[in-house]
Amino acid sequence: MLEIPDTLNVPAYHTEVAAYLQNEQAELWQWFAANCLGKDHIDAVRLELLKSAYRVDDQTTPRLQDLAHEAAQQLGLDVPITLYHAQRSVNGLNAHLTFLPGEVHIVLHGSIAEVLDDVELRALFGHELSHYIFWTGWDGKFFVADEILAALTNDGPQGSPQSESHRLFRLYAEIFCDRGARIACGELLPTISTLVKTETSVREVNAESYLKQAEEIAGSESSKTAERTHPECYIRTRALQLWDEQSTGVEKEIRRMIEGPLALNELDLLAQSRIDRFTRRLVDAFLSSAWLQTDKLLGHARLFFDGYEPPVESQIDEQLSADLQTHDAPLRDYYCYVLLDFVTTDRELDEAPLAAALRLTERLQMDSRFGEIVHKELGIGKKQLAKLRRDAKTIVDQAAQESEAS
Repeated sequence: MLEIPDTLNVPAYHTEVAAYLQNEQAELWQWFAANCLGKDHIDAVRLELLKSAYRVDDQTTPRLQDLAHEAAQQLGLDVPITLYHAQRSVNGLNAHLTFLPGEVHIVLHGSIAEVLDDVELRALFGHELSHYIFWTGWDGKFFVADEILAALTNDGPQGSPQSESHRLFRLYAEIFCDRGARIACGELLPTISTLVKTETSVREVNAESYLKQAEEIAGSESSKTAERTHPECYIRTRALQLWDEQSTGVEKEIRRMIEGPLALNELDLLAQSRIDRFTRRLVDAFLSSAWLQTDKLLGHARLFFDGYEPPVESQIDEQLSADLQTHDAPLRDYYCYVLLDFVTTDRELDEAPLAAALRLTERLQMDSRFGEIVHKELGIGKKQLAKLRRDAKTIVDQAAQESEAS
């Protein structure tokens, strides 16, 4: 039985990725939804648990059982809970959930049960129980999404959009489970001290002091997480504090810390989709004039987008300039080279497409870099390029008039 608290909300990234996979990988989604957890897999997981961990007897450690069930109650979860102690633990002070449907199996590592106090243990159990909630709630769609991403990652190259999506999906899962830890123990500070203790193995932690430390880092550090499975402790702490305080723009700030700005060489599936949409709008902006809609240029556009049709009438995408602004040099160059491809596609138009591109890149605040690329790739001298910029409007107007007259 599961009644998810209203306050335990899933990060938007999870919902967006699940929707993307359901739409773009519909057949794969249906297969994984029907075949994720077969009996053989479940039996193998059970056996591995028994081989690798000591199953805790309820009568021997009733305190742990009581705290785990108290955490479950706070999270609206009513399922059998079994606790274990890992053998040959190499993970320091920690815990992890071994997922099986309809039952919870939590493995404790090291002397964590002695290091954490009761409130912190409820936070620890709340975090692990939230993994179970994440996999089973919402009709299990996040479990299916994670399984698909894992399969796509295993079949693809390292650093692929599928791999990056899987990385982000798991990082955000930790953000979600930290929220569950906070709900389970009822307080922010013990949740933070639990995080720090499991990360550092330190037995005494001043959570208020670490909150200030995390704020200090956030105020001076703008880079995103570099981790693959768990965000850095200060990021998790800051994300949890912002969520707990219901700060304005909390999800946007968390996305900045986890995903960072768009970067061409670090695209996940959602970012790749965004770049596709931005590219379509850039092509639309370039081909918005009828005289540029020649067979060759439209054919080139259809290499990017199947069945491409140009805008019905000349239009200005007022938001495009802001959306294309980036500090990522490879991404900026990508946009410039897309335009350069169109400039050189229809030689019969002579220098008019270049003039149109110069005017467009000026409006998009990309003219400086575009000019450098034109100089490099087309061998056009700086003086000639400067003259083209000055004459661009005249050249474009003349091309439009000749097109209308023909």
